[in-house]
Amino acid sequence: MSQFPNVRPLSLLALLLLLALPLGAEPPATAPAPAPNPADKLAGWTLEREQLVKTLTTEKAVRIVNDFGNVYARTGESQVEIATVAQRHETDPYRLLLESRSENGVWIVEVKQRLEDGRKESATTEKRRLDLTLFLPPGVALMVEAEDSIETKKLRSDVDLLARKGHIVLDVYGRPKARAFDREIRGVLRGTDWTGTTEISTRSGDIQLYFMPEADVAIEATSMGELTTDFSLEIERKPGSRIKTGRAKLLSGKAGLKLFSEIGQIRILLNV
Repeated sequence: MSQFPNVRPLSLLALLLLLALPLGAEPPATAPAPAPNPADKLAGWTLEREQLVKTLTTEKAVRIVNDFGNVYARTGESQVEIATVAQRHETDPYRLLLESRSENGVWIVEVKQRLEDGRKESATTEKRRLDLTLFLPPGVALMVEAEDSIETKKLRSDVDLLARKGHIVLDVYGRPKARAFDREIRGVLRGTDWTGTTEISTRSGDIQLYFMPEADVAIEATSMGELTTDFSLEIERKPGSRIKTGRAKLLSGKAGLKLFSEIGQIRILLNV
């Protein structure tokens, strides 16, 4: 019987490993555990999509109200087509869905929040947004109110746009009307065939607009910021005021356009 009953003899493999160590060497240290990965920022978020198609009958205009994100408008074909992408965290019990109705010749589409079935109301911070893309038949007037940005591309429509927190991109053939609070308004006006005077304004952002060589419009630009143009510009300054007004006439000045930014730069450029 062994003199050390509680000690087990080394296995042959363990003995060989010990003999393989150089003299004075220490056994290899255990490898450190990998650092934990940072929390996934996308964890708990889902994408929700919705589509809406409308053939206009008596409606002559479309009005979009999106208090939860951006609006993108493009020229389409014979129908109004709308597609949305909503982002929502699993802790948010409200879904963002489209509601539509016709009223006085206008088809109105609004983004509404709706409590999900089986969920309780929550007072937690909103964790949701929705971006909307619209394809509009030519000649149908468009009105948009958006919480963030509004972007149009070669839109063959009169537009009336309001962006509360984002910028506005104007790329239209029709009559433009646009307001942004603190961000820029930029783009190209491809046509000036409207009657009367319309206005494009931003409280503190810049305005940068390109006009076609055949543009026929009288422009009045007012700002405390810099006024620059590719055209002849007459500047008027009020005594004791930093506000200045510049006037430019392209061709005969048939259409009227007022540009206003409280402190931003206004640039009136030729699209070549």
